[in-house]
Amino acid sequence: MKQGAEIRQGLVQKQTTILSPQQIQFAHLLEIPSAGMEEWVKNAVDENEALCNQNDNDNAPDNYGDSVSEDIKEKDDIVDEYMKDDDGEPLSKGTTDSDKNSFRSEPDNENSKIDLLVEQMGEYSLTEKESTILRYIIGSLENNGLLLTPLNKLSYELNVEQNINASEDDILDMIETLQEFDPAGVGARSYQESLLIQAQRMHADTAEKEAIRGYIIAIFEKMYDDFLHQRWDVIQQRLKVDDEMRNKIRQHITRFIPAPLSSEEGLADHGSTLAEPDFIIKENSEGEVYVVLNDSHIPQVQLNPEVQREIKYIEDKKDKSKQDKQWLNNKKQKIENARNLIEMLRQRELTLYKTMKAIFDLQKDFFVECDETKLKPMILEDVAKLANLDISTVSRVSNIRFVETLDGQILPLKYFYSRTYTSNDNESKTIQDVFSAIKEIIDNENTENPYKDEEIVEKLKEKGIVLARRTVAKHRTQLGYPIASVRKNIKR
Repeated sequence: MKQGAEIRQGLVQKQTTILSPQQIQFAHLLEIPSAGMEEWVKNAVDENEALCNQNDNDNAPDNYGDSVSEDIKEKDDIVDEYMKDDDGEPLSKGTTDSDKNSFRSEPDNENSKIDLLVEQMGEYSLTEKESTILRYIIGSLENNGLLLTPLNKLSYELNVEQNINASEDDILDMIETLQEFDPAGVGARSYQESLLIQAQRMHADTAEKEAIRGYIIAIFEKMYDDFLHQRWDVIQQRLKVDDEMRNKIRQHITRFIPAPLSSEEGLADHGSTLAEPDFIIKENSEGEVYVVLNDSHIPQVQLNPEVQREIKYIEDKKDKSKQDKQWLNNKKQKIENARNLIEMLRQRELTLYKTMKAIFDLQKDFFVECDETKLKPMILEDVAKLANLDISTVSRVSNIRFVETLDGQILPLKYFYSRTYTSNDNESKTIQDVFSAIKEIIDNENTENPYKDEEIVEKLKEKGIVLARRTVAKHRTQLGYPIASVRKNIKR
């Protein structure tokens, strides 16, 4: 028997896309909801002294050369101090204040919150794969405890970056596990889901508290829009309760925290803030309907004139020391980073508006008449083509954003996209058809014995719609219906 080894050499050409740090940061900016942008901008200003809010410097002098303040004239001393460490020793070449901050001995508050979540994993019997997925989900949480990263993106990142074969179902299972952790609401994918989880876990040791708990669940799942707009007269009417019970319900709701890891003490009258949509449909005096970007609450930033004056002062010095040059390089880098961020914020606003404007133009009949029957079939590609944007960009914008219509409804942008399902008789069904069918089934169920997801699957089959149980559960949640055990005996 002959044994041998055969060596083959070949050339394989692959085309890959490498994103720059700026592109990655811009993609991240697109995924931050409007509710989180104010805090993000504030943190950006705090981290980079070359940035400031526009309102902070409205009266700042524009003449950098003629009015140099006394503190700027003492820049030589400031530079000397800047270039020394805490013990008064000169910093080594290339060391910056950001390098020093990376060696902080103080505990990071955000990390401590994450550690508390990781510790709770020990209370569950998880496989190695489940633990890896759950840890990654915890690491993907926003600072406020919400999970805003889409399932498909988490699945992609786990498969590519972590080499873990994680399906969307696997991830959803671990999200449900995370939502059992403390504090209640962590891992929720929206304020509504966070509040609903907290309501479901509300302690009720008396019959009255149990009744209040049921009312609050009903508010968050079936009257959320009324709650957002603080329409308590409407809520009271729908719940059929007296003034005393309404006041007790409101008092309990004020203890809820929409973002479980935030520093807020309670919900109080936070409803109006939660209601703030990303876009608003308006009508002018001439009956013209149009769309506006609702970013007015987000602070506008600009380059800090004080830092620019400091840079000019050092640049104008005839004899610059080594410390001067290092200080100057550091400040110029911060200015450059600030310029990039300002441009990205401007580009973000433009991208958001272009996407929503395209959706508005494609679905104008609906926005004008507020009639669901006027919705037209629409996919991501249609919007991307009209807005002249990449499909992935349109997807990022559409994932977590909402629009307020003329009749006061606050709808997710995903509501306007028409995914299709094939029925038993090969008839094409849109996502709206599926939503309507699920809504009809649940609205007409016996409230004392509501349908489980498996039973809803069977009911849908009778209507010619074949869906997996997991898909039904996802659509049920999107429609604002909780699981069967929670729906039981809720007044509708």
